[in-house]
Amino acid sequence: MAIFAVNTTKAQSVHILDKPFPVVDSTLDSIWTSYMQLDTIQGLQKVKDLRLWGAKQKNDYVKYGTRLAELKYYIYKIKGFRNADSEFTKLIADVEDKPAELRAQVYYVYSLYLFNDYSTALAAFENGLNAYDIYSKLTARQFPKKSLCLFNLGISYYRFKDYEDGKKIFLESIAARPLYKAPLKEMIYNALALCYRNTGVYDSALYYFHEAYQMSIRPDSVWMGIIIGNIGITYYLQGKYDEAIPLLQTDIRLGLRGTQVSNTAKSIAVLGDIYLNTGKEAEGMKLLKQAYHLIDSNNKWTDYDLLQYVYPILAKAYIKNGNAALAYAFLDSALRVRDSIGSQRNALTLAKAKQNLATQKYNMKVREAESQRNFNVLLRDALIVGILLLAVIALLIINRQKIRHNQNLQKLEVEKWKAEVDKRRAESELVTAEHRLADFTRSLKEKNELIEQFASEIERYKTISSEQDRVSQQDALLQLQRSTILTDDQWEDFRSLFEQVHSGYLNRLREKLPLLTPAETRFITLSKLKLSNKEMAGVLGISNDAVRMSKHRLRKKLNLTTDEELEQVIETI
Repeated sequence: MAIFAVNTTKAQSVHILDKPFPVVDSTLDSIWTSYMQLDTIQGLQKVKDLRLWGAKQKNDYVKYGTRLAELKYYIYKIKGFRNADSEFTKLIADVEDKPAELRAQVYYVYSLYLFNDYSTALAAFENGLNAYDIYSKLTARQFPKKSLCLFNLGISYYRFKDYEDGKKIFLESIAARPLYKAPLKEMIYNALALCYRNTGVYDSALYYFHEAYQMSIRPDSVWMGIIIGNIGITYYLQGKYDEAIPLLQTDIRLGLRGTQVSNTAKSIAVLGDIYLNTGKEAEGMKLLKQAYHLIDSNNKWTDYDLLQYVYPILAKAYIKNGNAALAYAFLDSALRVRDSIGSQRNALTLAKAKQNLATQKYNMKVREAESQRNFNVLLRDALIVGILLLAVIALLIINRQKIRHNQNLQKLEVEKWKAEVDKRRAESELVTAEHRLADFTRSLKEKNELIEQFASEIERYKTISSEQDRVSQQDALLQLQRSTILTDDQWEDFRSLFEQVHSGYLNRLREKLPLLTPAETRFITLSKLKLSNKEMAGVLGISNDAVRMSKHRLRKKLNLTTDEELEQVIETI
């Protein structure tokens, strides 16, 4: 069998020497897949031999395609391979003047390699866009992976929470005919439906989910269960429990047979919540415990998209059950998950802002390179003319003056571009600060809302709880309330963000109202953000009456008679 495999590979290799890119790419993919199934020693020798053979060929698709195949083997097969970035950089430089299909392929594979790490999200996005800039000008017959590349670029937009641009790319992927391979089409429709669901457009989400489901109906389709579950969750979000229940039950039954742990656990938790909301508390608790066990046994504690569904449902269930300690534990975990997701969202927002800046820098570098190339051409021509026509000294002098003039113009253009980039950098930093301040404020509001929900649930169950349970519930509520108070360290972070967004406000406040106490300064900054008395009380760790009294004393200190006058002063500083 080994001899047959070797001979088959050789025959395939020779077969592609005079073939166009689609044939070469498909054949090399097939060879690479067969090498991935060998043990590491055999596989390393095979990809090395393939690359050495390809280096001798005149067909660029073969020469550089075999190099890419070897690099792909190393990054996906050899753990701890550290030379990927430098090897990709060399390969990108070597194919710079080669056919467009090759350049798009290299950028695309590099973006996939970088995609799964938040620290390289910007580089992955940038290389994905570099690939898009090339293959968007090709047809799917010239570049067969066009629909697949567009799908993965759409997933990048989805990861950045940019659902509108994600929808555009997914629709472009559907239009790239022929599509690459099954089950790509149902994957695209499912992702497009998720974009609509995450923006609350449920009718469009259900349309594309149903389209994806029709494509997924086949015996070996893992996507059939996933899509059924997504339809069920969409009905759940709309409050249509009767339609959601049978779909979620089907997804759970299919999911428990396979390896789709996160989707299955989410569907189990959602079905449990439906039962809790419809009076079937015993069945609901049983399902929620099953979801928790599935998460625990598969070590899914960093799957924040899953946990943000499950933790709040568990907290609500234990509040109904009268178990204040577990309810508080899951509420606290839900807040931690929400903070983690917020941190990831902030990191991705910052990465996207940097990506916009990187695009500007890239365009500037292209212009600089074109200017340098033009300069080199002019200088070469001048030298040739100088060697051949030594007598024409006057012409050379004029030519050199033109070159100097062009250089000055080029330098002025570069300086102009640099100024524009600096301006965009400042704008990007301001946008990032505004997002972070908004997230900071929203997080405080959400925590206060959770406290109110928890407090109301405790009040509801006071009549059916023992004295010991009521004391435990009150202690849990106090702990949760303390978690919303703005500490001195958090105040410093908050003040830094506030100053970035409202530049100079605190200095102007000190100049106009120098006798304000630190507490009054905090009160005014929170009022500037339009927080209500209740929200400010939670942040400052005081009662609503204390907030009203602080506002009254501040009005008296500033000789103001009404709250409206105080708000006007705060806004006009």
